Amino acid sequence: MRGMHGRVFRDKSPELVFLKRNEKFKDEKVCCEDDRFAIQFDGVLLDRKRPQSARERFTLLEELFAEQGEKTAAQLRGAFNLAVFDKERRRVYLSNDLLGKRALYYCAFEDELLYAESYYDLLALLADEGRETELDCDAIRAMVEEGELTGDLCYLREIRYLDAYESLMIELEPWKIEVVRNEPERPCTADTLDDALEAFDRLFSAAVERQFAKNAEYGYRQFVTLSGGMDSRACLLQGIRSGYSRDIVCFNYSQSGSVDQRVAQQIAADFSLDYLYYPMDAAVFLTRLSQSMDRNECQQSGFGATGACTMATLLNTAEAGILHTGLCGGELMGDMIELEEGGLRGKLKEIARRFGFKGRGALCTHERSYLDNLRACHNSSSMFIASCEVASPFLDEDVVAFVTRLDPDWLFWRAFYRKWMLRYLPNDYTTTFFYGPIGISPARELAKKGFAYLGKALTGVNRREMNPVDYWMQKHDALREQCEKEYADGCAELRSRGVGEEVLSILEKGWTPDWYQRFNVLTAIRAIRDLENNRVRFCAVVPE
Repeated sequence: MRGMHGRVFRDKSPELVFLKRNEKFKDEKVCCEDDRFAIQFDGVLLDRKRPQSARERFTLLEELFAEQGEKTAAQLRGAFNLAVFDKERRRVYLSNDLLGKRALYYCAFEDELLYAESYYDLLALLADEGRETELDCDAIRAMVEEGELTGDLCYLREIRYLDAYESLMIELEPWKIEVVRNEPERPCTADTLDDALEAFDRLFSAAVERQFAKNAEYGYRQFVTLSGGMDSRACLLQGIRSGYSRDIVCFNYSQSGSVDQRVAQQIAADFSLDYLYYPMDAAVFLTRLSQSMDRNECQQSGFGATGACTMATLLNTAEAGILHTGLCGGELMGDMIELEEGGLRGKLKEIARRFGFKGRGALCTHERSYLDNLRACHNSSSMFIASCEVASPFLDEDVVAFVTRLDPDWLFWRAFYRKWMLRYLPNDYTTTFFYGPIGISPARELAKKGFAYLGKALTGVNRREMNPVDYWMQKHDALREQCEKEYADGCAELRSRGVGEEVLSILEKGWTPDWYQRFNVLTAIRAIRDLENNRVRFCAVVPE
């Protein structure tokens, strides 16, 4: 069974129904009530010791809610969903963790609210209720252009995410739904760059320690992604510094012979760590896109998600509680700062937007919060490994709150990120350009660039600058032809089913030479076909 699955009615007491997504960290879960509160909690709390009993778990949340009310989630660190029925006030409080790492979908109507942790569970509820739904063109456009569902968008207009820093307050008498904003507390301040580096290091170390300690409490193995990138290296080395080196198992999925593979293998060998590797050669993993989409609930085409979905088959996830990742370190510390933050980087982004510059990363024209990308990546990762939790210290609530309040000019060209890495990691594990073999020199890197441009002049192809998907698609005619056929057949089927011209226009405009965007289009087509075919999953409602 998967997801939290329930509904709130106006004309009777709330019906809060709990379906456990998995049995991991089961001592954290709550489904209890007394004369004053009914409380349901699913997830994991990283900042609290393992409760000793169901009553202790309930009392903890009851006392916290009585004191903090709608600010309860802001006082907790972890990934969770929380539903509280205050019987005296006739009010329901619905929330997830502060950053929205655990997904929560909802539909608000005039007399009813439906909610679920799983997108497909909510589709099933809508079908049960006989509610009519409509495709959301803004969501489809975001998927085609960005490769993810940004903000609170879903494929249907009726379904929305509970956004980061938000919770729902439902008044039952009279019926009223209010979105409550819970701004994070400022964990610490810094006046100089050196102070900021020291403060960030303390917060990051504490975040890693919380993850590893929670696994140790329950006796789960410490699985750590080791992609070869700086984020995963930082997460791994902090885990080793915290004394968990004997328990760590590293895993990596990448192209055979790639920099990621070489660097990850070298680090694992240096520290005598257990190491699992899955080769994603010849782009065969892209043919499993449907499987990945099904498991991450169509949130993201995510080639990383597709590869990780395959890699997960090699892990004994029965032994894993939290998978530690370096997810979103670079994005958080440089790429996703909002325009209104100001500073030099913000000004450049604003200029680029006004001139219609279309690009990825920092200079992106799509109006969105810096958290949209982070949360979409995390939720996608969490869902494809449904039997585990996924946690990144870079997405710790205190870490995010601190970084997003830094002087934006400190983040320009990831200056803060680079300076912290150079202070934090041993020199042997820090690369000048943040990619390439360990110990790479600037001279060697410039030479490689020179040869790449020379190759482009002679052959018309710069393999160094070509994204890997374009490179794979050039080399594999059968896969390219399969994707072309799937696009043509998908559009024809949608047209025959009467899908609106606006939707078809978005899909056609997205079919550019850029294969990343083409896969975004295929993701959107498959998601729409799922909805049109009413392919939803019905789960039996089983009380605890």
